[in-house]
Amino acid sequence: MPNAVKTPPTSAEELLAWAKANPNKFLYARPANSGPGRTFLMGLPYILGDKDPKDPIAGWDKTWAYLKELGQYRILSHRHRRDDEGAGEGTRDMIVSTTGWDINPRVLGVVPKEAKVQSLKGFNWVIDAHYMCVPKGVADDKLAVIFDLMNFMLTPQAQAFTYDEGYFYPGPVLKDVPLSMAPESSQKALAEFGRPEYEKMIADTPLQVPLDPEAMVKAFRKWDEEIGAAKGKK
Repeated sequence: MPNAVKTPPTSAEELLAWAKANPNKFLYARPANSGPGRTFLMGLPYILGDKDPKDPIAGWDKTWAYLKELGQYRILSHRHRRDDEGAGEGTRDMIVSTTGWDINPRVLGVVPKEAKVQSLKGFNWVIDAHYMCVPKGVADDKLAVIFDLMNFMLTPQAQAFTYDEGYFYPGPVLKDVPLSMAPESSQKALAEFGRPEYEKMIADTPLQVPLDPEAMVKAFRKWDEEIGAAKGKK
């Protein structure tokens, strides 16, 4: 929130110093419950230059040490399961976010429109998406219909709907699907609440895939046991 954070942190070190100087005003939700919290957890090894960003047990020494220190000043509230709730209530001055979790809650009024964003030095995008799959054992006559549906969902006309109200920003998985193809409500939402700086940030910043499921579960467990449990309930 720009009225409370006059000079936003631009590095992990500055974030830690800010949190220390402003205890209980920085929030990221429990990673196992939160998309932004999960992304923050998986993104820190890249920011901090850890040994192996894909191995949370043997390769995240810097990340776990950083999170333990940050945890002394970050409020842990079992009531706040979403990163944006504290910001909307005015009880938090800075929260972790992602593109969709920044734009859509502002469209919905959960987070004030005037909220600003700031990336940290060395950050990588940890990308995520929704996927289409078909369970084993589906009858052949149904598969033909399912494949027709999948093919339709991957047309430019259908993909234009993924602009939505910013939740899936940047939206379409296809190239050459401009915002002008989206419904008028999507165009209005992104015109008012979108952030022009995101386009350059996406173009200029490395992209990383999330942890594989087994490693992610291990990371969640370690966070719950060593970070979340360390502070207790508030």
